[in-house]
Amino acid sequence: MHVSDIGSIPCARQALLSGIVAAFGIGSISYIARRRPKSAANWAVGSFVGISAIMWYVVASPLLRISSQSDQLIPSPHANRENCRRARAKELTQMQWIQERYAHRHISKLRRKDGVPTSEIPEQAGVEQS
Repeated sequence: MHVSDIGSIPCARQALLSGIVAAFGIGSISYIARRRPKSAANWAVGSFVGISAIMWYVVASPLLRISSQSDQLIPSPHANRENCRRARAKELTQMQWIQERYAHRHISKLRRKDGVPTSEIPEQAGVEQS
C-alpha cells in the first residue's frame, strides 16, 4: 500500500484531517504557552496520532444493525464503507453545485480594483504592490 492509495481507505480522509487540525492547534497553543519548540512538536505529534486514532475509531467503527428475528445486535462490516461512500458522494455533489452556482467567482475571473484581470499581472517575487 502506498501513500497515494490513502483515498481508497474508508473514512481515512476525515480521520487524518481531524488529526492534522488538532496537531496544529494543540502544537500552536503549547508553543505560545511555553515557548519550547521541542515540547510543542511533541504535543503536536502526540495529538495528531491520538486524535487520528480516535476519529478513525469513531468514524470507521462497524455500525450495528438490529436483527428483526433475534433482537440481537449484529455488526455489519459493509455498512461502514457504504456510509463513507454516501458521505463522499454527497460532498462531491455539494462541491459540484457550488462550482456551478458560483462559477463567476472563480479565481481566473478576479479583477483588481483598477480593472486589470489578475491573470494579466506578471508575477513579481519579493516586490510589494500597493
